[in-house]
Amino acid sequence: MNIKKITSWDKGRDLESRVVQLLKPYDKYVRYEKGSGNQGNTGDIRNNLDLAIECKNHKGKHINVDIGIYDKLLTEMPLGCKKVPLVVRQVDDGRAFVVIKLEDFINDFIDVIYAKE
Repeated sequence: MNIKKITSWDKGRDLESRVVQLLKPYDKYVRYEKGSGNQGNTGDIRNNLDLAIECKNHKGKHINVDIGIYDKLLTEMPLGCKKVPLVVRQVDDGRAFVVIKLEDFINDFIDVIYAKE
């Protein structure tokens, strides 16, 4: 019996595919990047939604985010870029969470939901 071992690359690609499928209703051109951070790519997911998305799996039950992951995403963004940087973290049981800077959450999401007329 030839059982293929699931690698961290496979897990990462599965998470990226999950994010792409969830964003498809909002952006029909969304796709994962072949080499995020390479050749001017910003994050793991290419989209037209002004989101810079980095996907990471995490062994365990804690939603820890190395601030270096967030900072690296920021350095990949061109100067003046209006994208909102997000880190998607998936824990062992398959649940995924989005980490976003507080100011970005308030300014870009709460303001839109509760826009004053």
